[in-house]
Amino acid sequence: MSLKNAITSKPGTKVLLALCLHETNRRVAVDAGAVTEVVESLSGLSGAPAERALAVLELMCTVEEEAVELRENALSVPMMVEVMKRMEGRGREYAISVLSVIFCNGGTGRGGVEGPPPEEVAKAVALALIWGVQ
Repeated sequence: MSLKNAITSKPGTKVLLALCLHETNRRVAVDAGAVTEVVESLSGLSGAPAERALAVLELMCTVEEEAVELRENALSVPMMVEVMKRMEGRGREYAISVLSVIFCNGGTGRGGVEGPPPEEVAKAVALALIWGVQ
């Protein structure tokens, strides 16, 4: 079942979210390539399937191995910024939470990375400020 297919994305995200509610299953999902599949599918998802996919990413970030894989995925940051631009409510909140894990190592720093934050951080901050004044 592919999350990139419009027909299978709705049930696929439901099943993946249900499975990832249990921490042990999150590890299995990551081993099966779920992080990459979810990140790559986000550009084609909207509405409830997109929210569920983002919720899955947020859940997978609660275990360090999953968070590391998300940080190492080159599409993670650009996709979260893109999702923040087009979604509202919970979807946007999930994307912000995932960015927090990527850039702040879940609130404990950027995984030892020193220096200025990537350009995507500036874009995310600008978007947040725009939304705050609307």
